[in-house]
Amino acid sequence: MSLTLSLIQRGFDSTWQGYFRLRDLTADDQRQQNNLRDLATLLQYKMSISEQTIVLVHGGNTAEAIDIVHSGESKRLMDNVRQVIKTVINKEQRFL
Repeated sequence: MSLTLSLIQRGFDSTWQGYFRLRDLTADDQRQQNNLRDLATLLQYKMSISEQTIVLVHGGNTAEAIDIVHSGESKRLMDNVRQVIKTVINKEQRFL
């Protein structure tokens, strides 16, 4: 595994650790669990696109990787991730 993929994988691992902790902390709230399931789906797709892009670059397929970046899909996913996280935080803050 390349250094880039290794660093990305560490970031993914950290993200999932936080996700599982949050899921456990909100286990008593079905709406939050639904939000977190949506978040997991988005994160899996985002991570897949990131890995695919890096593999393409390392394989010499830079043009394909650039096409993926220019498609805007990764940005749309991150915007959706941020929105779900905002929803989760707002709901939890109402309990404080």
